[in-house]
Amino acid sequence: MNYLHTPRASIMLQAEASTKSRNSPIGDSNSFGALSTTPGITSLKAPRLKRPSQKRVQRYYLNPKPILIHHNTETHKLCLIEGPANLHQSFVLAMSTSAIQTFLKAAAAVHPHRLIYCTAGIVFDPSSPVPFGGSRVNPGYTAFEGSSCDTLLEYLVSSAYTVFWNRYGQGTLEFLVDKLNQVVEFHGHLSTDSGTARRNKGMMDELMLQGMKRAGHIPWRKAVMIPQDLSDMRGDFEGEECVEGVYFTPRRLRKIT
Repeated sequence: MNYLHTPRASIMLQAEASTKSRNSPIGDSNSFGALSTTPGITSLKAPRLKRPSQKRVQRYYLNPKPILIHHNTETHKLCLIEGPANLHQSFVLAMSTSAIQTFLKAAAAVHPHRLIYCTAGIVFDPSSPVPFGGSRVNPGYTAFEGSSCDTLLEYLVSSAYTVFWNRYGQGTLEFLVDKLNQVVEFHGHLSTDSGTARRNKGMMDELMLQGMKRAGHIPWRKAVMIPQDLSDMRGDFEGEECVEGVYFTPRRLRKIT
């Protein structure tokens, strides 16, 4: 029978198509697509595809170039220089730490550990950049668990480089180098023939003990005595009696800028 060109024929044709779609795997919506419900038309619908998930945007696409902390003997300061290509990270840490130790020994007539603790007194602050700063309740420097000044220097250097190697820029390295230069420069400007020298020396004593306190090497709320090796005994301030140590209670300091 010819069902075309009549209303009844359209209805019957639609019913036949619906019956075939139920019996055919092509008409199954779970397999590929579904038949159109338009009367008299048997066309397939395209399956609905999921959108691909968006990936996290990387700050850099290339590995950062090796950067070394360098002791410039002409300017008597630390600086950052570009190192040889493909330099292993362990060598970068060893060379940079050695450059800092050489710089501290040559820059000031005090024990290098005194200068490292003074640097920690500035760097270990909630307002410092990652990974040293953070919230006042739980700043980043609380992650340090070393028990010696040598491990403290290693922590300062390795933490700054970790930020750089994670492709967040060299801002933390620049911050650390800048604070080391500040501490050494301030010690170099201390004189031994004025009242200002005594006040500045006292402020650096406070800064050193603040670094020791925040590194966990002295009690937080007890009076402590500055070890003789860490004291600034240059000139011994003529006319004063030289003592083995000074009792001191750490307190909050104004920032050195």
